[in-house]
Amino acid sequence: MRSRPPLPQRPRAALAAACLASATTVGFIVCAPPALPSLQRELGASFEQQQWIVNGYVLTQAALLVTAGSLGDRRGHRRIFLTGMTAYAALLVAFACAPSALALALLGALAGAASALALGATLPIVSLAYPDARRRHAALAVWGVSVALAYAAGPPLGGLLAEHVGWRAVFAALAAPTALGALLALRSVPARGPRDARLDPLGALLLAAGLGAALFALIEGNRLGWSSAAIVAACAGAIVLLAAFAAWERRASAPLLDPRTTGEPVLQAAALATLALSAALFAMVFYLPRYLMAVLDAGPAAAGAGLLGVTVPAVLAAVAGLRLRGRVPELRLVVGSLAALAVGAALTAQLAAAASYPALLPGLVVFGLGVGTINGPLAALVAQVAGRTRSGAANAAVYLCRPAGAAAGIAGLGALLQLRAGGDGRSVATAAASAADVQALVGGVETVFHAVAAAALLAAVAVTSLLRRA
Repeated sequence: MRSRPPLPQRPRAALAAACLASATTVGFIVCAPPALPSLQRELGASFEQQQWIVNGYVLTQAALLVTAGSLGDRRGHRRIFLTGMTAYAALLVAFACAPSALALALLGALAGAASALALGATLPIVSLAYPDARRRHAALAVWGVSVALAYAAGPPLGGLLAEHVGWRAVFAALAAPTALGALLALRSVPARGPRDARLDPLGALLLAAGLGAALFALIEGNRLGWSSAAIVAACAGAIVLLAAFAAWERRASAPLLDPRTTGEPVLQAAALATLALSAALFAMVFYLPRYLMAVLDAGPAAAGAGLLGVTVPAVLAAVAGLRLRGRVPELRLVVGSLAALAVGAALTAQLAAAASYPALLPGLVVFGLGVGTINGPLAALVAQVAGRTRSGAANAAVYLCRPAGAAAGIAGLGALLQLRAGGDGRSVATAAASAADVQALVGGVETVFHAVAAAALLAAVAVTSLLRRA
């Protein structure tokens, strides 16, 4: 009988490595929006190219995340984590030196793939470092605070560096903490042999291709037209490929995702809540700075700092959540957080026409409180379901909803914004040129945040139903 591998001798260092991985991979997305205008001026990137710089990263991360988690279960999470973090750090440096928008899009896609390897092993590393359930829940709460800190520091840091140093410094600055995370993992997470050498290459291929087709349709649907041949083919391909993946997993001897695990109501609730959170948050992170720059004439640094109205309450709520651990059930915290997202988004939508940052603050603060309280409880819910032997795939299945939600928030809700604002969205990508553009953009922002509020409210109802069944 194979003995259990030794636990890390430095659990805090392992936790720090996991926190840095989550923070830097989130940082790519949240630091990018304030940097895009200066990138556009230097490289002449169109609005669609700017979207693909971020969405290419999101697409490859989403397509490969479950495969990465499953690889960690089979080949050892330490090996997969170190490979991902090392490659991600190198690609960030290359990204900062890229000569064109096309090169940025290609490097962003590669960085997304590397980040998937790191993220797929992140929460399993925490679980291995803290085998005791009580200490593990405390560690997961700390991890939730680190994610909130990344959301808080990313936009203002990105805006500050973009305005005073240049957009290249925004991405170069992420390389050092990424390399530090790899070094900490190297010294604190033990090497381990594979539990199960069997892989599921067909399942991995079907899932990656299906998710890639679905996200491509979501990202490009507004630009190419939802009835265009390319988008119809992508949607049809996604349905066929994902259906084939589901059928194959039921008969595979070593499935990429065990159907018994993915059928758990708790895991489904966590995935749905993660999807709603990510779509809402990235809609806010991506489009609020553009609103501030176009409507309130803010510079990149000021626009990034404008997100502090969301991120500071998020950090404070995450820290306060450490005290609530064990006192308030995860169900109440998750549902309450989703309700706060809905209320905050609705308030933001109602006050967008005021064209005043103080008028937006009440909605931003309530929204931030929802963001801050949800990450730790979500991770704890997943830990209850994910077996220690297949924790990577189960965690990755939920984590997959982060990039998928980001794509929905940036591209899907962006389609609503462009539809309401009119044109091809260039008034969204740059400063509004006229009073008519300003009014159109305000109307687009209202539409986006009304949609966010409705989605968060529906998610709260669905999550309540699923968790009561568990």
